[in-house]
Amino acid sequence: MGVDSQAEKVVRWFCAWAASREIQNTYVHRSGHSLLLLVVQEDAQHDPELGDALSDFDIRVANDKRFNLLDVNVLAIPPVSEEAAKTFLSAVADEL
Repeated sequence: MGVDSQAEKVVRWFCAWAASREIQNTYVHRSGHSLLLLVVQEDAQHDPELGDALSDFDIRVANDKRFNLLDVNVLAIPPVSEEAAKTFLSAVADEL
């Protein structure tokens, strides 16, 4: 399985994961072999359950040999506007 196929599968998995959560929005940024998955929280307060679930998702992807060609990063941020989220995503993606 090539990197494009791996990225597509991780994104589908991420979308399914996100659909079962109470979150404001999600964003995906891909550059080559790097994939950044961003979750915008529903509430400004830290959500430990969401943090744990996101960490579990990250670990499952990292340990899944089907995704060996990808460098996947997951982040959660407090609620922000769509413009602010996209600006944040672009800035962070440039650093990865």
